[in-house]
This record gives sequence, structure tokens and C-alpha cells, in this order.
Amino acid sequence: EGFLPGEVAVSGEAPRCILRPATVIRCELPAAAAPGLEARLFKFGNDGAAVAAVPVPAAVPGASSTRFALPAVAPGRYALKFVRSTDGWTCGADLGPLGPGTRPVAPAWREPTVAVCRVKGSDGKPVAGVPVRAFSKLGVSIGAWTCGPPPGPPKMTDVSGSARLAVDLAGEALLVAGDWKEPRGLGYRVIERVPAEPLTMTLAPPVRMRATVADDKD
Repeated sequence: EGFLPGEVAVSGEAPRCILRPATVIRCELPAAAAPGLEARLFKFGNDGAAVAAVPVPAAVPGASSTRFALPAVAPGRYALKFVRSTDGWTCGADLGPLGPGTRPVAPAWREPTVAVCRVKGSDGKPVAGVPVRAFSKLGVSIGAWTCGPPPGPPKMTDVSGSARLAVDLAGEALLVAGDWKEPRGLGYRVIERVPAEPLTMTLAPPVRMRATVADDKD
């Protein structure tokens, strides 16, 4: 425990195997957040295959939290993500450079807030089939936890012009209906909390600006 596996070619009477110290990440999560979560460790900047992944164990009956460790990995810089199997909701952070030894991590798991949106055209009528997205403030520093839905196509408004979005309201969130190429226009709202009533966004043609770039000779 605490070392990386090693291999040695057996030759002679006394083959020698040198084990390198590993990085072991230990986590503690609230018991209520544990069901259906998987912890995934990635090389920082590489969202391909996880270098380590374990299901988060259920807490001991009566305990307020659950504790577990990820498999040993080589020292380096890693990003840790917690993904829920039922809806893909994910919370993650850049852990920064990690040296050998046991590294305690206290993840910040935040449940999504559901925002109900209603999209209207310039004529005030509901518009169906419009893409709607939510963007939350991203953590840019080491150890800053961010949460969000799984990657994939945006939600589309239904026949009543409505859509439901999962939003992380740790700070401000930007809700956007349509896009720059949408012929019916673009609408947005910035929110800090979800209001009791559905959020209305009215599509309008985006403002386009022309610019002239001159080189040093001009």
C-alpha cells in the first residue's frame, strides 16, 4: 500500500524490484451525496479515459459522511470528477500538482437547481425547437469546484416554448436561448437565484458589428 506496482525480469539468483512511492487520494463526501456517484481521476488537461475510477461507497448506517480512497497513481497533476449515474450531473476540480503520499480531498458536491424557461418570439408567441443552454461560473483556480450537466446537445423548447435546465447556482448563471446562427434570434438572462415563476426570454436578432483591421504599415 502506498507504492506503485513494479515489474522485474527474473534473472540470476537475486532479482531486484524497486517500488516507487505513489499518490493516494482520500476523499470524504456527505452521505446524502454518495448514492450513484463514481469518482474519476484524469490527467490534468486530458478528458479521455480516466486513470482511476471507483464507485463511491455508501456511508455506514448512521454516519453523516462516507470516506474512501482512489487507486494509487504516479505523482503528477490531476483533475477529479464525481459523476452521478442517474443523470450525469458532474462536479469536479483541478487538484493541482500532487506529490507522493496520501492526499486528503474534501469535494464540494452541489445538487443541480432546475430552472424553467419559456422562450418567445418577437411577436410574443411561444417558439418551439429552440436550443436552450445554461452556463455557470467556472472555477479557474486550483481546488475550485464546478458542477454541471453532462456534455451533449442542448435542451430544445417544446411546443409551449418551455424547457427545463439543470443549473449550478454557486454564483451567477447565464441562460441562453437560440444562438448566433438561429434565424429566429437570440435571448438570454443572467440569474443568481431561480425565481418562483418561469424565466421568460424573448428572441431578438443578434447585434452584428463590423470592424476594419489595419496593419502597422497603415
